[in-house]
Amino acid sequence: MRKFSAYALFILLFTNQFAFAEGPLKVAVLDATIGNGVEENASAIVADTINEQFVKADGYIAIDRAYISKIQAEKKFQLSGEVNSDDVKELGALFGAEFICIANVSKLGSTYTVSARMIDVTTAQVVSQESAKQKGEIDVLFDVAETVGNKLVGKEYAAAEEPAPQKKEETPVVTVMPQQSVKPQEKPKAKSRVTIGYMFAGYSGASDDYGYWDSDYYPIYDRESAFTDAGFTSPWSDSWGIDIESLVVFGYWYLSAGFTYTEQDVGFTDFSFVDHQYTNFYTMLPYAGGGGILPIGKNLQVYGGVTLGYYILTLGDYWSNVDESASGFAFGIETGVDFFMGDFCLTMQYKYSFSGGITGDVVFTDAQVALGVDNTIGTSGLILGLGFTF
Repeated sequence: MRKFSAYALFILLFTNQFAFAEGPLKVAVLDATIGNGVEENASAIVADTINEQFVKADGYIAIDRAYISKIQAEKKFQLSGEVNSDDVKELGALFGAEFICIANVSKLGSTYTVSARMIDVTTAQVVSQESAKQKGEIDVLFDVAETVGNKLVGKEYAAAEEPAPQKKEETPVVTVMPQQSVKPQEKPKAKSRVTIGYMFAGYSGASDDYGYWDSDYYPIYDRESAFTDAGFTSPWSDSWGIDIESLVVFGYWYLSAGFTYTEQDVGFTDFSFVDHQYTNFYTMLPYAGGGGILPIGKNLQVYGGVTLGYYILTLGDYWSNVDESASGFAFGIETGVDFFMGDFCLTMQYKYSFSGGITGDVVFTDAQVALGVDNTIGTSGLILGLGFTF
């Protein structure tokens, strides 16, 4: 009789190992694995429902399910079939759990089956396994998973009348979160780029409002502005240009180098403003510059600076058909904004370059300048361009 009682006591202690363990057991319910023909959202339905049973039951601490799903996704753990002891121990350490619960969902016809295992993370041994099934739509998984969860927590044999010492009436759900280093937010950086753009060119320099000079030399005037100011209507204006520029960034500063070409619609007039001729005015301006640049977010930057260049001017002579040329140094300013789309760049700039005096073969010769001919020349305009970063 005594021998039989000893055997019975041994079996009772073995089958109720969860209920009589000292202190609450920490359990991590992993995302359920699903079989063929089972909807993907069944994984969350089953895992969350089983987890709820551990939350409600006395003697258990359930690790937060959202945190578990995140870690599983990052680590790409798939614990179906044979369980790797190293994976089990690693999960136990990550979650701070003593046991992990792995559920499987399968479907045959219209019958859903849920089976779940409780695994000791120390030994990687399956200490308990339960299952249940029910015919119907996917909604039946709530009932099936709840049944399996209740079996695992062992409500039917838990010692409710003899609670463990110092056991609280309500056990909170504990979320074990690892410390994460907070990366400082990176400051936006300006970008180097190369662009080519169309210039809406404008003329400035060697003329007064009406194109008059008190000399016997034919002055140059801006065909558009001079005719308008003099009361005439300009039939058309043909001024345009192209600008190619490379901009290299050094922190909040930049250096630039480029080339501007313009063709401007200009004219000549004699002293009486009766005989007027039309021609085109060509300039080539290689330049270098520099200034400050400010990034605004990841896709925008603004900048402004000064330039130094060298004008090479060619003028078509209407009455002799001989090109006349002149040249001289030019100072200028530039400002603009760049918008980036990946490696591509859209730019909008304004540039103004001006030379205090140029001399050449026929136009603006030393003799003409000595007689008082205005030999200043300038170009300005808005540039719209496209390019890429480097």
